[in-house]
Amino acid sequence: MNVLQVVPKTVYPATHGGESRANGLIQGFLTADDTVRRFVQGGLIANHDLPKLERRLRTPNGCEIFRPVNPLHDIPSLLPAIFDQPTPLLGPLLRLWPPRPLREGLEWADLVLVEGPLQVPAICTLTETPVVYSSHNVESDRWPFLTNSDTLYDRLVNVERSAVEECDALVCTSHRDVRRFDDLFGVTSPTIVARNGAPAAAFKRPPEPDIEQIRDRILPVGSSRLAVFVGSDYEPNVEAVERLLAVSAPDGLHLAIVGSVGQHVDAPPEWVTKTGFVDNLYTHLAAADVALNPITSGGGSNVKVAEYLAQGLPIVSTEFGARGYDLEDGETVLLAKPDDTLDTAISPTDTELKRLGEQSRTYAETHLNWETIGERLRNELIGSLSL
Repeated sequence: MNVLQVVPKTVYPATHGGESRANGLIQGFLTADDTVRRFVQGGLIANHDLPKLERRLRTPNGCEIFRPVNPLHDIPSLLPAIFDQPTPLLGPLLRLWPPRPLREGLEWADLVLVEGPLQVPAICTLTETPVVYSSHNVESDRWPFLTNSDTLYDRLVNVERSAVEECDALVCTSHRDVRRFDDLFGVTSPTIVARNGAPAAAFKRPPEPDIEQIRDRILPVGSSRLAVFVGSDYEPNVEAVERLLAVSAPDGLHLAIVGSVGQHVDAPPEWVTKTGFVDNLYTHLAAADVALNPITSGGGSNVKVAEYLAQGLPIVSTEFGARGYDLEDGETVLLAKPDDTLDTAISPTDTELKRLGEQSRTYAETHLNWETIGERLRNELIGSLSL
């Protein structure tokens, strides 16, 4: 089977959860010896091989990527991303001026997998091949602060409505998102839940000397337990960090804030270390004793939870933060109210944390590797669309 994946911007190599999902979902197709091409509509000029007008590369797992250079598509995708805004113009631009690699890919493909809603309506007008809307969030909930800017928010909602109505199949990260889409727009196409997973690297234990080096650098003398929160510069992550820092830390607990969300912490208290973006994320996770996810807003599900589980970390999370994973309180997660997150992280014994971590790892190995998730998605799409 020939599969064309359409993405609004560069997702390889992945730098955050949504990009990891775009890379992970195709793994099941590649494992089944399908041929997968990816069309990238826009992004940074640095992603291109100038002066060539098109860059082609192949990922280690065999996905062939097409990145045409076209300022008409690059600039509208870049500027809103800088100001943390959605890019509803991408679809109309594709419809009016579809680049050659996209046209050729649509003629070649047996299935088109579109990541996010923005390009779905345009792709549906350009091909009769089955088009799958692969949602990462309910975008109408992802950008709630845009309601004060009615024109942009209304345009986003209309694009998402068209994507849900016109696609041949809808893929969601959780049953919660399926229900939400149905409440908002009414879902008539087949729906498939493909939860978020963790890449193969997340399941590998980093070298012990590297783990100890990070732990020695971050954990102060006198602190016995290291907690970690991972997050990109994304409003729900910012809110979570603000809540964590609004309460006093229990004795013996030190918090590492890993990722670009740390740029919102100007003067961290003594019990907090912010690392910024790190290349060795899984080494930082392995160095921690417990992982935190006090998320209370946003859409989809949090990829960080899958990565925590894959590394065998016990997790303290809000019920909302654990959505989409079917985790059992006291077995694979400790559920807590946002303001109780730090107290809950320090209260279990080391033995209890070890047990939780082992059960987390087992759960991840069974349910959260991308090859298994992608294979299940592939089989369900074949059945639903009679491919």
